[in-house]
Amino acid sequence: MSPTDGRRVCDSAAGLCSMLFSCNTQCDSLGRNFTGGECSDARFPGLSVCYCCHNVESSAEMESM
Repeated sequence: MSPTDGRRVCDSAAGLCSMLFSCNTQCDSLGRNFTGGECSDARFPGLSVCYCCHNVESSAEMESM
């Protein structure tokens, strides 16, 4: 396993989304740290929440825990 390997974490909710395209646009506007997002169903039927994704470097993150 390489120390430069990171993982993609999608845990920053950026409101509701109807299309993946609008979700990606919302996330990109948040800053350079975010690379698009994912539309996933919320607890309520018919609602989708946009979760923005960002890359986390595994080495730095794990040591702080």
